[in-house]
Parts: sequence; C-alpha cells; structure tokens
Amino acid sequence: MNQMLHLVMLLYAMACNATIAPPGQMWIAASVNGKVLCSPITSRGVGAPFVVGEQDAAECPLAIGIGCDGNPALAWVTEQRDILFSSYDGQRWATPELVSISGGKHRGIPSLGICGDAVVAWAESEEGMFEDIFYSVKTHGQWSAPRRAHEANNVPDIMPSVAVSVDGAFSINWKSFDGDRYIERSMGDQTIRTRKSGAPGHVLTGLINAGVPPHATLAWVDEHGYSQSSCLKGIIDIMARTDMGSVENSLSETDSANEMAVSERSTDASTTTIIAFGDSITYGRGSRLNGPRTGYPAFLQGILEYNYPGHSFQLINKGVPGEVTADGLDRISEVLDSYPADYILIMEGTNDIFSQFSFATIEKNLESMALRAEAHGVHPLLATIIPTVPNLRPQQYRSTGKFYDAGYVQRICARRHIPCADQWNAFCSIPNFGTAVMDRSTGNHPNTDGYRYVMAPVWYQAVAPLLGIPFEPQAPLITFMEDAQNLSRGGWEDFSYQLTPSNDLVQNSVDCYVGLLDPANRFSFISSKMQLTKATTPMAPRVQLNELPNSGPLLALPIGPSYLTGVYTLYLATVPCMRNPWRDSERTSFAEISFEVK
Repeated sequence: MNQMLHLVMLLYAMACNATIAPPGQMWIAASVNGKVLCSPITSRGVGAPFVVGEQDAAECPLAIGIGCDGNPALAWVTEQRDILFSSYDGQRWATPELVSISGGKHRGIPSLGICGDAVVAWAESEEGMFEDIFYSVKTHGQWSAPRRAHEANNVPDIMPSVAVSVDGAFSINWKSFDGDRYIERSMGDQTIRTRKSGAPGHVLTGLINAGVPPHATLAWVDEHGYSQSSCLKGIIDIMARTDMGSVENSLSETDSANEMAVSERSTDASTTTIIAFGDSITYGRGSRLNGPRTGYPAFLQGILEYNYPGHSFQLINKGVPGEVTADGLDRISEVLDSYPADYILIMEGTNDIFSQFSFATIEKNLESMALRAEAHGVHPLLATIIPTVPNLRPQQYRSTGKFYDAGYVQRICARRHIPCADQWNAFCSIPNFGTAVMDRSTGNHPNTDGYRYVMAPVWYQAVAPLLGIPFEPQAPLITFMEDAQNLSRGGWEDFSYQLTPSNDLVQNSVDCYVGLLDPANRFSFISSKMQLTKATTPMAPRVQLNELPNSGPLLALPIGPSYLTGVYTLYLATVPCMRNPWRDSERTSFAEISFEVK
C-alpha cells in the first residue's frame, strides 16, 4: 500500500470530529500521484484506503456516488482523457472499466449516478471548440456507446449532473449558454432532479491545511437518504461564501456609508469608482485576514490615493470564492447595476481550469463579461490568471501555463482594445514565487505579500494610463553620504545614506540590498545582522521609502582581520518588493562607494 496515500487519508481523519457517520454512509476519494484512492469513513474514523485504479488518473475531482445498496462507485478521467468506472460490492473494488475512450477529445470532470444501473455524463470538446454533453449508461454489465445529451450547437454546454431513481430512470442536467447567459437544460425523466444539500457540518476548512488534496471528493448519504458528493475545494468555497456574507454584514458604519455612496453614484468628478470582479483571488483568500481587508483591491486603493492626492477612489471588492466564469457572467450584470463604476477589473478562470473547462469556453465567458461591462458604460480591464504553486498543484500549474502561453486573455484584450494586467508573468518573475508570494495552505491563492506587492501594482500599472489624472512619477534616489576613504583592518566604519523618496508608491515599496565586492572580485550581501552572506538577502525587506528618515546611518561595517588588502566597493540598491535584485531593469535606485583597506 502506498504509504503517502494512506497518510493523506489519516490526515483527513484527524481533521474530522470523532462522530462522523453511520458505517458505510460516507466515503472519500482522491487521485494522488496518478492513483485513485478511496476510503470509507465510519464512526470509528477513516478506514484503510483502497487503491481503486492505477491508470494515471488526472489531478482533478473524481465523480463518486453511493448507490441504493449503500455501496459507492467511482468514475474518473485519466491523463489521456479516457473515462473509467469502478464499483464496490461490499468487499472489494472491481477492476476499472472503460466507459469511453478519449479519441483526442478534451474531457471535463464527469458526473455519476448509480442505483442498480449506472450513468456517467461528461462535457467534451474538440481542440479549440466549446463543450457538448455526452453520457453512457451501464446495463446488463455493458456500457453503451457515448450519446449526445442535446442537439449539436456552437455554444458551451458545461457542468453536467446526473440523478438516478430507484427504478433506473435518470435525468441529466447541465448549463448551456443561450447567447446572453447560462441557462439550465436537462434530458431524461424530468421528475428526477439532482438533490443538493449542504456538506456535513463536521467538514472543516482544516481539511486542505491537513494535507488532503483539494480535489479529493467526499460522498455521503444525507438525512433524506439521498446520495450527495462534493470536492473538498467546493465545500470550503461554500463555507468561504458564508463567511463572506458575515463579513459584509459586519461592515463598519463608514464602510456601509461608502457602499451606499457608490450605489447612488456620486456626481463628484474627483471620485473614481473601480469594481474588482472575480473569484476567491479577488476576494482575498490566503491573505493575512483571509478576506477583502488584505486583498489586492484594498492595497490598490492605497496606491491610487497615495499617487493621486486630492482625488478620491472607491474600490468595490466583488470577489466570490469558488466562482467559475459561467457563474461570473451570470452575476456581472447585477454587480454593474448595483455599483455604477468607471472601471471594472476582471480576473477569473482559476476555478474553470481546476474543473477542466475548455480554454475556448473560458475565453468566451471572459470576453462576454467585458462586453457586458462596455454595454453598461464601464471600462473593463482583464488580467491573466496567476499560477498555482507548482509542487502543490502541478497539473493545474501546467494547464494554467498552457492557457497563458496560448494567449487567450491577451487575445481578448487585443481584439477589444482592453488593457491587460499580466499577473501570470508578474508572479512567475518573482524568485521562488511559490514560497515568496503564494499561500501554501491552498496552493492557488497569493499570500499577503503577493496581493500587496505583485497583484496591486500590476493592476495599478494597467489602470493608471486610463485615469486621465496628471501625474509625473519621480524615481526614488538613494546615495551614500561618505566619500571614498582608506580604512584599517580590525575596526569599524560607519556608512550613512541620503534619501529622496519617490512620489509613486509602487516605486517606493522596496527591498533594500547592501552588497560588498572585495579585491578578489567576490560579491557578498550584508544581512540585517551585519553579517556577510552569499544569499541574495535584503538588509531591509519590504519597506516604504517615504516612511524612512531622509538621511541617517546605514550600517556599521566591521573591517575584520581576515579582510584582504585592496579596494572594496559597497553597493546600495532599492528593488521593488519581492523582485530580482540581479536584474538591472528591476532596480529603482542604485549607489556605490569605494574604499581601500590597508
């Protein structure tokens, strides 16, 4: 048995309450390292995991259902986009069966219904095309050839959901784009609907933090006897939306007054209203306060107010955790009607890629959002999707990279003459970005530094040229106050700086590096502890230059007895926070001074 997979499931048990469910009424399944693993959850905890399949399962949620006999079944997509199925008979899992071979088509996450017979439905598309809904039925031990659930069309049909009755009748429901919004469509027995109930109350947000992959799927039988399932990410996103409502209801009186002022649309020409629209990354998940108060819109508002004194800005955070672009398209008109604005910043697609939507559908939905904003007289801006942490969500990272490299968002912006905030490139240019600017507990959200020093500045650089507000940015200037001199080994030498901060908060938020080049042409950085180090270590990380004194002592450099005789050069550089100090183009200010040790 794979020990790491077993550990994942045991971590799940630790995250749950002691009393979970009656025996056999709850299961958890995940694909980890290409293997499909499923464990029963009883009142005693999580059972030993079964390895159901080893055929290179894709890193995405599995379809899991609990049949009328109380036994579970699984359907999943392989790396090759084939669809496989297996069922449990109370003793063992059956050898995986081929439901449908890909034939090169893109497949999304399947849906499964089981009660005697089994039905699997999925969305599939040719390369560069929109999805259609297909399904297959297992009767008398055989899977039918894939059948189309609807007439051929040229619109996205996505998110299928299967329901099966005790007599074997079934219904498939999905969302279809009607040219304006996504509508519910269905086929089969119309009296059967997919019944959705909330996840069990003992499922905690600590599941992912405990090490359970976010694409793990939980299945349970609700109080009415109906089979329910949800991936853990979906459960946590729903909980986050509940928390979001609580946050909005607890706004301070000032915040509430500001929201009312925006909804009434002030005629004051000195006020610019900007809507931030998107999913949990817009909302601020993964930041210090895990919400809007430490999300990128709050930091962007600070940059705008600093750079344009005398002009007021209102940033409205309308991020919804877990949202896919189809839901965003359905929501955006209501937001635009409720908050008349000058600009709307749109960034969505992370959840679509997690859910295996086709790139063409994501592009269609994003462009439709931009068109909807223009129809409301609001100037849209789009952003490329940020990367996930490569070693935590490798398949999603690769898929997001393919989406970026193919230029889907960039192409929309070029067609519609819309500014593009290139967030993907900004994050990937940060050294060790997966640790430096990302929240590792989720793997797909920035941390506070990512929101403050990457996302907010990139959005600012995209929106600033549109504002029409006169602004002459001045670069910061930092210099040494001393002249070149001769020093002796065994003592100390004080160095001081002179600072002229920038009027641009983006250029003013920096990491400060101090480096030393010795006579042997060896370079070292000086740490905050006044120690020489080979590591690229900022002596003063993440400071705002306007908050520092205009001049003062920089460091007292010990001239140790081991110092070589000869000419040394001391360097002082300011670099935008989290950026690469080795790139000349990144430095906002640079100074050097030479001295000789005798």
